[in-house]
Amino acid sequence: MFSWLKKEGEKSESIENVVEGLKRIYKTKLLPLELHYQFHDFHSPQLEEPDFDAKPMILLVGQYSTGKTTFIKYLLERDFPGIRIGPEPTTDRFIAVMYDEKEGVIPGNALVVDPKKQFRPLSKFGNAFLNRFQCSTVSSPVLKGISIVDTPGILSGEKQRVDRGYDFTGVLEWFAERVDRIILLFDAHKLDISDEFRRSIEALRGHDDKIRIVLNKADMIDHQQLMRVYGALMWSLGKVLQTPEVARVYIGSFWDQPLRYDVNRRLFEDEEQDLFRDMQSLPRNAALRKLNDLIKRARLAKVHAYIVSELRKEMPSMFGKDGKKKELIKNLGQVYDRIQREQQISPGDFPDIKKMQETLANHDFTKFHPLKPKLLEVVDHMLATDIARLMDMIPQEDVNIVSEPLIKVMYDEKEGVIPGNALVVDPKKQFRPLSKFGNAFLNRFQCSTVSSPVLKGISIVDTPGILSGEKQRVDRGYDFTGVLEWFAERVDRIILLFDAHKLDISDEFRRSIEALRGHDDKIRIVLNKADMIDHQQLMRVYGALMWSLGKVLQTPEVARVYIGSFWDQPLRYDVNRRLFEDEEQDLFRDMQSLPRNAALRKLNDLIKRARLAKVHAYIVSELRKEMPSMFGKDGKKKELIKNLGQVYDRIQREQQISPGDFPDIKKMQETLANHDFTKFHPLKPKLLEVVDHMLATDIARLMDMIPQEDVNIVSEPLIKGESLILLTRCY
Repeated sequence: MFSWLKKEGEKSESIENVVEGLKRIYKTKLLPLELHYQFHDFHSPQLEEPDFDAKPMILLVGQYSTGKTTFIKYLLERDFPGIRIGPEPTTDRFIAVMYDEKEGVIPGNALVVDPKKQFRPLSKFGNAFLNRFQCSTVSSPVLKGISIVDTPGILSGEKQRVDRGYDFTGVLEWFAERVDRIILLFDAHKLDISDEFRRSIEALRGHDDKIRIVLNKADMIDHQQLMRVYGALMWSLGKVLQTPEVARVYIGSFWDQPLRYDVNRRLFEDEEQDLFRDMQSLPRNAALRKLNDLIKRARLAKVHAYIVSELRKEMPSMFGKDGKKKELIKNLGQVYDRIQREQQISPGDFPDIKKMQETLANHDFTKFHPLKPKLLEVVDHMLATDIARLMDMIPQEDVNIVSEPLIKVMYDEKEGVIPGNALVVDPKKQFRPLSKFGNAFLNRFQCSTVSSPVLKGISIVDTPGILSGEKQRVDRGYDFTGVLEWFAERVDRIILLFDAHKLDISDEFRRSIEALRGHDDKIRIVLNKADMIDHQQLMRVYGALMWSLGKVLQTPEVARVYIGSFWDQPLRYDVNRRLFEDEEQDLFRDMQSLPRNAALRKLNDLIKRARLAKVHAYIVSELRKEMPSMFGKDGKKKELIKNLGQVYDRIQREQQISPGDFPDIKKMQETLANHDFTKFHPLKPKLLEVVDHMLATDIARLMDMIPQEDVNIVSEPLIKGESLILLTRCY
């Protein structure tokens, strides 16, 4: 059995310093913005000192009799005050199980007035909730590093939901914002997801990175039934969880009784180890999680400020205020779209529109404040400078990766994981522009730092597997192909991986390949798992892949495909061993050349960027020239966008520019629709001359400084220098 007691976490000096820093920057820089725009009325109560000082919390959620309370007992290896266990719905209250030398029970009303604890904002849920809330204090070494929140079993039926007398999902939302882990427990005998459980899961949206799913009591069924039960659970979860990636489910029996069916003992032990290791990492990563949550809060506070100031601006000064308020609430989606365009904010950063409409109905728009840029500048400075300083103080620890985010793997003596929100505010790293893709993306982005000699020369970007189907694409919640484009511009190699058993190119994979257009020189294609088929099948599979690629890749040259089996297991079919070894050598030689040629690649990319910038200048100045000075501007703008191809042709003829140097016309039309053409500048030949001189003189001088090396020279296995590789593949 895994025992938590064998490993006790230590709280380091640096973490305390980070927490103090977070308190200071929140009070002095973010809180003024929140107060000015009534953020706390709409989204989340003001953070107090106990919110920052609190130990990591684990929230247990599940239907009745799924073993939530028994799970806590198993973890602590003992009972706790107020424990009630039974087959019926026994836990009828929220119980915070926390450490204290004096064991006992603190009732809810007393708990929410204790200034040392973080529960004061829960008083807003009223006496009906507070009578069903308590804290059990336990002198357990497990609780020196974490706190655990047990919840009432979720029932089926509308009557039971109403009978609670308080906003159950609202309480769950409050806890979800503040906890470090949310564990959803399922009973192997009760897999139906009731309406209230569905609502509860929906209340946890936006915190997918915190969720872990447990299939409990799995020892009560045999191995054949377990497969069916696991499949049924995944079937149900796939309909409820709005993520295209498959959720990780931990399978086991979390109590202190002997297993009924012993056949899966090894599986249960391994799953238990994985889950408990993940939970043990929480105290080490508490400061990083708090920092990440504060960044998310700051981004939401900025968006909220734009929304309420925009609504204030639209209100009339005298008459018709009520009618205008109703109209603005009804058309809130249009307000979101306008702010999104003007401020270049990702759709994923905006609050839920239905909740926002409900809350706005109870507010007087005339009391909202106009936009105060100074407050926003302070928050921007906080994100760019203060947060980055705090990041350097956090010791990076190894944590388990349980979802499938987009992962940047790079070298660092301190191994660990940096979450996306923290990563994009670090001025030492190149990812700050990725913040434009919003929280939906940043919750799926992280950096794994590894002390590997291979990574002294390169960094590697792993991507989520590309799915088939429009629904899965929409469920990502962010612009996946846009993210790929961003990386494609900056990486040195793009490796497209295909599985020898899955050669179909889905619509999303086709879109992803199209997003890589213009970077054909960086692309390498790999047919992986080729040892799983015999030599005759391999010929057919290779032919089928080339057939498909020929239709998708818009190049007359035949693409080179590297064939092999890139893992550390013995080959299943050994007949092609020599082929696989030669192909692997060729691919790895190509990758080894990257650090030596990094400067040349950067210079080449700068030249491409300069050529595109020149073409862009010709386009926007031409559009500006065509705009009328007084009337008919909107009509002329639509006409110019519609006939953009003719504008391209005219510039091409007059400036002698190749058609291949022009940006994609559809994308350009979409982007132009959100811009005011009258604000474009006329052509400034002097700027173009400077760029021409740079290309003709400065670039040539830099070229002479680069040592020309043979890119195919084999050196020692380690790769040295600074280069970036992007891995893209289907599931």
